[in-house]
Amino acid sequence: MSDGRSVGRPGWMDQLRAALVHPLTSDGRLVVAGGATALTYAALILSTFPEFSVQLLARNPGICSTASRRSRERRTEASAGSGWG
Repeated sequence: MSDGRSVGRPGWMDQLRAALVHPLTSDGRLVVAGGATALTYAALILSTFPEFSVQLLARNPGICSTASRRSRERRTEASAGSGWG
């Protein structure tokens, strides 16, 4: 009997793939996943290195918006050549 999985591949791998792809199935889920990622990063990284975070933000508070803009530009360039856009 075949359940649609390839031979030798455990079922949990299919479940893991489905769980990781699930947030990408709609724009709303993608926005929520991105927001959760940003909040998790802020909570873990910025609280782990508070002195460094204060120095970084005091020196250049616009770094977050600059990084976001550059990331958006890279995604736009990548999607333009891939046929996804």
